Amino acid sequence: MLAAPEAAAWAAHPAARTGKLEKRGRLKDEWKARHFELRGCYLVCFADAKEGRPALAVFDVTKVACARDATDPEDVFGLRVLEGSIKLRAADKITRRAWMAAICEAQEAHFEERRRRSREERRSDARNSFEKRKSGGTPPPPSPKTPVLTELPGPR
Repeated sequence: MLAAPEAAAWAAHPAARTGKLEKRGRLKDEWKARHFELRGCYLVCFADAKEGRPALAVFDVTKVACARDATDPEDVFGLRVLEGSIKLRAADKITRRAWMAAICEAQEAHFEERRRRSREERRSDARNSFEKRKSGGTPPPPSPKTPVLTELPGPR
């Protein structure tokens, strides 16, 4: 779950998937209907679907493992987080599969974006380094074929 100051980060993302899931309580072993929205890489839990309600919980899906336990009914899946695990129940097997697929797609999209940014940053760094050398900012590194002199030969 995200801390309160970070929780607003999800609001900037459009909802890729929304719907009702039941969440098993931590203290009581009972299922409660909740409204969930997958926004970017955040799974946001609300008490209901009414606009303007505060989020009850926000999960960064890049930091969870989405799995289904073979001992659970077909409509149940879990999110493993640092604090433990959260059990969610969909209306049916098809809905469960759709939610799990959407969470996996959000994770992959997030990591692909990070890889793309990393490539762009490396290219930008190389371009900046080239431009700096070209403009005379710093001398180019010595080529392996060019001998590097540490002392200038002088008259003896």
